[in-house]
Amino acid sequence: ETPVHVRNFPPPMKQFTLPVAGLAMALLASSTAYGQELQPVAEQATVQMGPPAPETAGRSAVSPDQEIDVDPILAEALILASAKHPSVHAAEANARAAGVDVSAARWTRFPSVTVQGLVVSQKSNRVQPEVVVDQPIWTGGRITATVRRARAKEGAADAAYKEAVETIALSVVRDYYELFRWRGRVDILTESAQRHEAMVATMDRRVKQEISPLSDLELARMRLLQVQQQLFQAKSQAAVTLQQFRDLVGDSAYTPDNVVYEPPSWPVFDQNAVMNEALAVSPRLRRLRFEEDASGQEARIARASMLPKLSGQYSFNDTTGHRFGLVLRAQTEGGLSALASSHAAQLREQSAEYQTAAAQRDLRDAVVSDVLDYQSNSQRADNAKAVAASSQRVTDSYVRQFTSGRRTWLDVMNAMREASSAQIDALDTRVAALQALSRIVLRTGRWQLVPQDGQS
Repeated sequence: ETPVHVRNFPPPMKQFTLPVAGLAMALLASSTAYGQELQPVAEQATVQMGPPAPETAGRSAVSPDQEIDVDPILAEALILASAKHPSVHAAEANARAAGVDVSAARWTRFPSVTVQGLVVSQKSNRVQPEVVVDQPIWTGGRITATVRRARAKEGAADAAYKEAVETIALSVVRDYYELFRWRGRVDILTESAQRHEAMVATMDRRVKQEISPLSDLELARMRLLQVQQQLFQAKSQAAVTLQQFRDLVGDSAYTPDNVVYEPPSWPVFDQNAVMNEALAVSPRLRRLRFEEDASGQEARIARASMLPKLSGQYSFNDTTGHRFGLVLRAQTEGGLSALASSHAAQLREQSAEYQTAAAQRDLRDAVVSDVLDYQSNSQRADNAKAVAASSQRVTDSYVRQFTSGRRTWLDVMNAMREASSAQIDALDTRVAALQALSRIVLRTGRWQLVPQDGQS
C-alpha cells in the first residue's frame, strides 16, 4: 500500500470556527464594509461550506444529494494567507481609498467658495478682498458621470480585493497539495530505498557465496542509486514547496500535518452548471465589468466637457457689494483636444469590453480544464490505488520465486520499480483530483465568509 496518510473526516463538518484572522473565502461572499477594520475570525466569521452564491441560484453544479466537506487544514491555511499576505492588504487599502473617492465625487454637487484679492488702483496698490460662491446648476451630465465613475471604480476596487484573495487562495491550494504530493513521494521512495538496500545486501551475500554473478549485484546497486537520486530530488522539492507555502501563509514556522482530507465519495459535477456559477461569481469578471462602466463614464465626462456650464453665483467685494446671478461658462482647452479626448475615451470603453470578453473565455477554459481534470483523476483514483496494491503483491511474489529459481534478478528489480511507479501514480492521481476539486469549489463560490450574530 502507498505509505501516504489520507484521512476521511466525518460528514458533520459543514461549519466550524477557526481562531485566526482573515479568510480567503471572502473573495466570493464577503459583504464587509471597507471602512471597517479587519477583526479576528474567532470574533467575526466562521468557515462554511454552503450553497452557491445567490446570483447563481437555479441549476446547481453538484447533485442535491451530494455534499462537499471542508478540509480544515487547508481552510486554516487559506485564512492565514488572506489575513497576512501583502497583496491582499494592498487591495483592501485601495478599495477603502476608492470608497473615499466616492464621497469626494459627491461633494462636487455642492457650492465652491473662492476667496481672492483684487488690486483696484495701481497708485495705491490696495488689495480688495472678494468672496465668490459658485453653485453648479447644469454641467451637461459631468457631475453625475463623475459620481458614477467613482462608484464604478469603487466596485472595481472591491472586486480587485476579492480577486487578490482568490489568487492567493488558488496559490495556497496549489502549494498545499504539492507539498502533500512531494511528502508522499518521499515516503514512497524512502520505503523503496530501504527495500533496495535489503536487496543489495542479499545479492552481496549471494555473490560472495558465488551463487549469483557480479552483474546482478551491480544492477541492484545501480537501481539503489537511481532510487536515492529520486529521493534526494523529492526531498528538495518538498523543502522548496514548504518554503513557498510558508511565504503564502506568512508564518516561517508553519508546518501543516502530513494528512489530507479526501471525500468519502467523489462528487459529480455538471460542467455547464459549474461554468455558469463560476461566470456569475468571478471577481475578475466583476472587476472588468466595473472598469468597463468606469470607462463609459469617462467618455460621458469627456463629451460633457465640450458643453457649456450653467451655475448660480454670489459674489461680494467693497466696490460692487453683494451680487447674485446666473453664469454661463463655455471653455475650450487646446483647440479640439476635448473632442479628441472624447474619442479616446470611447475607444478605451471598447477596449474594456474586449478585455471582459477575453476574460470570460479564459475563465471558461480554466473551468473546463478543472472539471475534466477532476473527472479524469477522480475516476482513475480507485483503479490506481488497486494497481499499486497489486504491484506490491507481484513484487513480493517475484522475490519468493527468485529464491526458488523461477524468476531472474532482473525480473525482481523491474517489479520493484513498477511497484514504486504505481504507488507514485496513485498518489499523483489522488492529489490531482483533490486540487481540481478545491479549484472548482473556489471558483463557484461554495467557500463563504459567514458573519456571526452581532457582527456586521
